[in-house]
Amino acid sequence: ASETIDKEQELKETINMLNNKLDEFGYGTTRISVGNDQLYVEVPNIKEGEAVLEAIATEGQLSIRGSETAGENDITGDEVSNISSSFSQIDYGTYKWGVTLDFNNEGKKKLASITEAGNGTLYIFVGKDQISAISYGEQINQNYMFFYGNYASGDETNRVVLQLLIGKYDVNFDMVNNQIIENAPVL
Repeated sequence: ASETIDKEQELKETINMLNNKLDEFGYGTTRISVGNDQLYVEVPNIKEGEAVLEAIATEGQLSIRGSETAGENDITGDEVSNISSSFSQIDYGTYKWGVTLDFNNEGKKKLASITEAGNGTLYIFVGKDQISAISYGEQINQNYMFFYGNYASGDETNRVVLQLLIGKYDVNFDMVNNQIIENAPVL
């Protein structure tokens, strides 16, 4: 029963994430429905469905690596329990927008192992796309990690969070049907 609840929650989060991403790209009044193990996305006033697919289709599994190439000790989306953005203090009097990744126990162990030598770089990928490269000074032996870049706003940081969430859930997108429905006049 717990697995069913987890899948239902994951589906709700995926639908919410898709709605947010479509809204971000200006496709505000969308309708997402579920059926036959598929999500159906209806976007009004769009003649070319490929443009919508391209806007949301960052595909691939989230991985956090100790090098630019994949390895057996990589942290995957399954080992990340939460991804969020925040405006946090990084030094005395200095605040920056950044991303917090929370890890489950296995993710914490892998993070400690990857960063054991200290003074290195963590690489965050979604599929083949590198999202970020993060320098660190010492071993990270905790169940979370905060990183920041030159994010000018919360919106910019939320876009990064959205990319990472898509990778966490390893959402794949395919164009199943591209149909233009004309609204008939109401009499």
